[in-house]
Amino acid sequence: MAQLQPKDIISDFLNMIFLLFLIAFSIFYFIIGDHWGTAEKIVKIAMNLSVFFIFFLFKVKIVLRKIKEEKEKENNDIYDIAVYFNKKDKRRSLISILFLILLMFLIAYFLSPDFNAAFWQLFVVFLFLFVWHIYLFTKRDSYSLRMYATVLMVLIDSLVIYFVPVIIFGISFFLDYYSFFDVINSILALVILSLRHKILFELNKKK
Repeated sequence: MAQLQPKDIISDFLNMIFLLFLIAFSIFYFIIGDHWGTAEKIVKIAMNLSVFFIFFLFKVKIVLRKIKEEKEKENNDIYDIAVYFNKKDKRRSLISILFLILLMFLIAYFLSPDFNAAFWQLFVVFLFLFVWHIYLFTKRDSYSLRMYATVLMVLIDSLVIYFVPVIIFGISFFLDYYSFFDVINSILALVILSLRHKILFELNKKK
């Protein structure tokens, strides 16, 4: 039977201390402090976050497997060009992102119980998608100067789709804010970004 190393004992001890701290904090804050409403809100957020996070982790596993498969193929590389873009593709990508943000804004403005919290969700999602959009269209062929995406970028873009709902519920968790419309926004993000991905990479064949 293998003996425990000192670092393993220390790690187990720290994990136990952290667990006891969480239990003590929960008892004093939620039960003694009578913050049942906050506890209920956190549980709702955590449940939804866990669902979308599981989807994201499942997608990560698929992407990692595809990367491994690409590396094992002969004369193939994840940095090979997968698809070429034109200016119309760039506009379509930007329009789809702005359309998603517009829908989220309308939901936040007319239906959200806390517009300030919903605004931060909106801002972070927009910033994340816009930065990725800019990076996606920065690579150019050294000969033709045409924009292109590599195999790796295509796979990462598929991860972006599933990461946006994690951002939405992560911000809700951080701000102690929960709304049923977070679920609607997450589903809208999955649908719109999936269509964008299909148009950019699956229907737009390598030219």
